[in-house]
Amino acid sequence: MTSFPEVLCWETSNHTWIVICGVIIGITFVLPFIAGSILAVIRAPTVKDPAGHYQRWRFLLYRFRPDVWWWGIIFLIR
Repeated sequence: MTSFPEVLCWETSNHTWIVICGVIIGITFVLPFIAGSILAVIRAPTVKDPAGHYQRWRFLLYRFRPDVWWWGIIFLIR
């Protein structure tokens, strides 16, 4: 903001289109990914095929002990 003080938010239609694109991307990609990841982490203790489940969702589960499996959600949301 100090580099370009002449640029003001919501002064042109460019800002509106960028916000609209950001909202659409958030709704179509980010929220479903977070929802699916939360569902996978919640199902982790009771899944019937643990090897396949843990391999598929390894990025959420591999760092944590089995008794603190839910910490993957905390790291994902932060």
